[in-house]
Amino acid sequence: MAEKYLVYALVDPRTGLVRYVGKSTSGLKRPKTHRAPSSTRGRTYRAHLLRALRRAGATPCIEILYQASVGLSLDDAERFWIQEMRQRIPADK
Repeated sequence: MAEKYLVYALVDPRTGLVRYVGKSTSGLKRPKTHRAPSSTRGRTYRAHLLRALRRAGATPCIEILYQASVGLSLDDAERFWIQEMRQRIPADK
C-alpha cells in the first residue's frame, strides 16, 4: 500500500537538481497535479519553475523524500527536506 503522507521534490530533468520541495496528504495525487497546464498559473516560485520547464519542453520528475502512514510530523519533515535540499544546491545555481 502506498503511503498517503509524503514530502516530495520536483526535479529538473535537464540538470537533475531539486528545484521545489512540497508535501502531500493525498499520496502522489498532489505532486502529479504539478504536471498539469493549470499548475503554471500564478506568481509563485513553483509556477515560475513549471512555466520555464514547459517552455523548454521538459516535465519535472517527482522524487519521494519522506513518506508516512500518519501526517503528524509532515510539517517538520517538509521543513527538514527544504533545508537539506538548499544545502545541496551548488553555489552557482
